[in-house]
Amino acid sequence: MIENWVVNLMIKHLSYSSISRYLKCGKQWKFRYIDELEEESSEALQFGSAWHDMIRMYHADTQYSVGHCWDMAYEKMQLPDELIHLGQKMLTSEKITQTIQGLNPNLETLEMKTELHIPGVSVPVVGFIDMIDGGVPTDIKTASRKWTQEQADTDLQATFYLAALEQAGMIKLPAKFRFVVFTKTKNPDVQILETTRTHKDIFTLYGLVNEVWGAIQREVFMPSDPSNWWCSQKYCGFWDKCEYGSKK
Repeated sequence: MIENWVVNLMIKHLSYSSISRYLKCGKQWKFRYIDELEEESSEALQFGSAWHDMIRMYHADTQYSVGHCWDMAYEKMQLPDELIHLGQKMLTSEKITQTIQGLNPNLETLEMKTELHIPGVSVPVVGFIDMIDGGVPTDIKTASRKWTQEQADTDLQATFYLAALEQAGMIKLPAKFRFVVFTKTKNPDVQILETTRTHKDIFTLYGLVNEVWGAIQREVFMPSDPSNWWCSQKYCGFWDKCEYGSKK
């Protein structure tokens, strides 16, 4: 059976990022999870990982300043000079530094693993929430432009995490979710956007994941529309391996 084929290829769980990747480009999903090809890490991903590490280190051990935690984070990630300087520039913003210092996470929830079991899907959806801050599940983002409230209200990541936390008995729906978005603009800024999810949102999510899982079982891996912004050398780590990308 097809499902045995998937299991034999070690697909033991899904994640928000893998489902989001499949929805963007089934071909890219296949390269990553079926073919297990090496993926080049984009500068945006490298910077975002280092920024998350800085915030986690600062709140795990506040004997260090935010700036010192950035030094440790970029050295660990071995960031190129331009990304190091970008982070340093962002930290000259008093608003950004104060926002980082003002977070009040439960230390046990820093990078806390969540697991969501969806009827009809034979593998769990696994994720790691950045923190629960003052009782509100919170995700840290770095972005090249400001978010809108509509983005926060429709973002699937919030729905995944709240569904998993509700299933674990940690929250009751409807529940709030918070995005802290640090923008890498000419004048760096930070936004705090809160959004709410209901049982209706969770049921819609369940249907979507069932559709994606069913398509994976049928080996449906449609490529992205090449005109999409993510179908480019800058944003796709499989650009040189894809006949729909590198040959454009």
